[in-house]
Amino acid sequence: NGLRAGFVSGRELSDTMAKKKEAEDSRFKKLEDADTGRVAATVYRDKKGKAVDPSKGQIVVDKGQEETELANMVWGKGLVQLEEKAALEAQIEREKAKPFARRVDDAEMNEEL
Repeated sequence: NGLRAGFVSGRELSDTMAKKKEAEDSRFKKLEDADTGRVAATVYRDKKGKAVDPSKGQIVVDKGQEETELANMVWGKGLVQLEEKAALEAQIEREKAKPFARRVDDAEMNEEL
């Protein structure tokens, strides 16, 4: 690749890098515009990465569909933790329905203890 190994002075290194850059630039200039992408059209994308046509204006996103997708996403939570949370909430709702004063003969209370 043209680079030397070992001790190289700063001047030698900068000269070598300049020659390497010139060679690369000349090789790039010889390529066709279609190969380099210089004349390629810009591709505009929305938040999800889908291609968007800017001439049609801004795409209106269906709010209901987006909210449904967000509600169905499970980010950073495991299924077991979600099930445990649902079970805990159900138990809290059952406890709300019970009377405040509980007696010794209450079977559920004795099972919990």
